[in-house]
Parts: sequence; C-alpha cells; structure tokens
Amino acid sequence: MLTHTPAGLDEVIDLFGSLDTPHFESRYIEPFTLPYPLFYGTAKVTRARGHYLAIENFQHALEGIRDAGLASQVQHYGGIYAARPIRGQTAHPSTH
Repeated sequence: MLTHTPAGLDEVIDLFGSLDTPHFESRYIEPFTLPYPLFYGTAKVTRARGHYLAIENFQHALEGIRDAGLASQVQHYGGIYAARPIRGQTAHPSTH
C-alpha cells in the first residue's frame, strides 16, 4: 500500500515511472476488480485499471465506503488511469 504522496512531477516519475518508459502500460498498469460496481457515465463497471502501486489504495478506499454502508452515495467515477498530456500542454503528461 502506498503511504507516501509524491509532490511534483519529479517525485511522481521517481515513484511511478515515466510515461516515456518503453512498454509503460504493460510494466506498470494492471487490471483489478472493484469492491462494488461503479458507473462510468451510464456504463456499469466492475473492473478498472491502475498503477500496480496504487491499486491496493483504491481497493481499501472503496471497501471502506462499501463497509460503511455508503456505496449508494459513491457510485460514479471517471476512471483511474489515462495516458494523456495535461490539457493545453502537450509536452507535459497528466499526473492524475
């Protein structure tokens, strides 16, 4: 489980790797099952993809929501991983 939050792009790259790394997705991005279904727009989603270092954090957070009986309050998400530049800055990758 990640316990350190990187500050700034250099720390993000040090921890998670660079998007310029050959085969970045196959090296770092893994699918996983969500603890309960979520919605991406109107599509029901039971699996997601994320950096292998962060998956356990996502699972624990969503399990906590579910176990607290709040799953009906947290149903929508916008995805976890997307390789793209920061909007309007094509030379800089998004760190979301």
